[in-house]
Amino acid sequence: MKWFIISILFVCGLANATPPDHLKKSIARIKVTSQDTSYYYPWRWLSPKKRSGQGVVVGKNLVLTLASTVLKSRSISLRLDTEPNYTEMEIVHLDLDANLALLRGDLPSSAKVLKLPKKSNFNRTQKINYYWKTDEGRFLEGSAELDRVESKKSSGSHQYQLWYEAVNASMRGGYGEPVFSEGKFMGLSSSNGSGAEMSVLPVEVIHRTFTFPKGEISTPTAALGFAITQCTQKNLRSLKGLDGMDGGCLVADVYEQGSGSRTLKTGDVILEVGGKAVDAWGRVEHEKHGLLDFQYLLSEVTLDSKLEVVLMRDGEKLTKKLDLGLINDYNWVVSRYRNGESAEYFIRGGIIFQSLSLPYLHAWGKDWRKKAPDDILMLLEEESFNTKSEERRDIVMLSHVLAHQVNRGFQYMGRQIIESVNGEPVKSLEHLSEVLNDLKQEKVVLSFYPDGVPMVLDPRVLKTIDSEISQLYGIPSLSSLK
Repeated sequence: MKWFIISILFVCGLANATPPDHLKKSIARIKVTSQDTSYYYPWRWLSPKKRSGQGVVVGKNLVLTLASTVLKSRSISLRLDTEPNYTEMEIVHLDLDANLALLRGDLPSSAKVLKLPKKSNFNRTQKINYYWKTDEGRFLEGSAELDRVESKKSSGSHQYQLWYEAVNASMRGGYGEPVFSEGKFMGLSSSNGSGAEMSVLPVEVIHRTFTFPKGEISTPTAALGFAITQCTQKNLRSLKGLDGMDGGCLVADVYEQGSGSRTLKTGDVILEVGGKAVDAWGRVEHEKHGLLDFQYLLSEVTLDSKLEVVLMRDGEKLTKKLDLGLINDYNWVVSRYRNGESAEYFIRGGIIFQSLSLPYLHAWGKDWRKKAPDDILMLLEEESFNTKSEERRDIVMLSHVLAHQVNRGFQYMGRQIIESVNGEPVKSLEHLSEVLNDLKQEKVVLSFYPDGVPMVLDPRVLKTIDSEISQLYGIPSLSSLK
């Protein structure tokens, strides 16, 4: 009991320690009001939510923070000290792959720019300090110990980065708190682990994303356009022409955009990347941090750089220049809506049609990969990393039906992928809306993936109740299409 009380007093003391006074004018409290759209009722917005985080003054009227703090924001305000009124801020740049954002606003004249060093120094067991401000303007300090470096990516990102992982954190982090080591800025607390663990996004990643003090976007670095898996099965390695002592991981999938999308093929074995040998688990030996997943190497090279890979393909050892590229989420056939955009939809006679998106599936909760309909998950597995084409720009769904006596019999239909309309493959939501808007047709036949009873509609009859559906269900617009 005695040691328990001492521990509590020690932790509380750290949280209330007096932080360095010179940082007080460089660290700010950020308050955000965010709002998500409903992907089940895509004409609606969900209730606003409030969240907060920390920011660092990095230039004249410029503040650096986490993208996750300001994502989907409707308003952003900042308090530098104990001034009674918040400063309104706006997003200048948002990088979801690095999870960083730059904000601009008319900061108080007392704001002091924090100069960011180009590099950070990681030493295991090294003590770090991180700072934050409360809504009441209190300036607090926490501490932790550096434990290891990991190559990983944040949720939804297309880039792996090197992250510093810390243990024995005295207070919960993960909201953009600036982290220092021996008084030198090291990075931002960007995610919170279990218990007393925390992650730090190093300053090197910040400089690869933005330039200071002007706050401009840096030269883009490469995004991952393929997926790998370990290659440890003895017979598979023999089939690929690999010796027992060879390394090499297996290319499990190649996307239609991003780095490697034109160079690699599914089934290739990657032996080397940028002159570094890759082991069977997809790791390379870092000169300081030991074995790390090799994907971080791509985020450290710009698109105009050269990066060679050594492959084993069909029993032949090849050396190739890896194509380096970015990923545009708007090009995927399955929409991501990472910026919180509203889903596209079209309603005819109470029947809601919309494009398949990841946020729609997230309505099933964290275990959506287990709870969502099997046919949708099966199609997602096939199409998730395919890009839009003239033949298919969207995967179109019959989401659900708003009940009315005219659409009686259809009211229990929903969560179904539309494969064809009148025997022709559905190209997009716009394509389907054009067909249903052609009132010269008496019948429109919808067929579903992978099978099922076709749906036969009379567009003329359905259109007669559109106005009533709009009023009855409070829908301001029956279509988001232009």
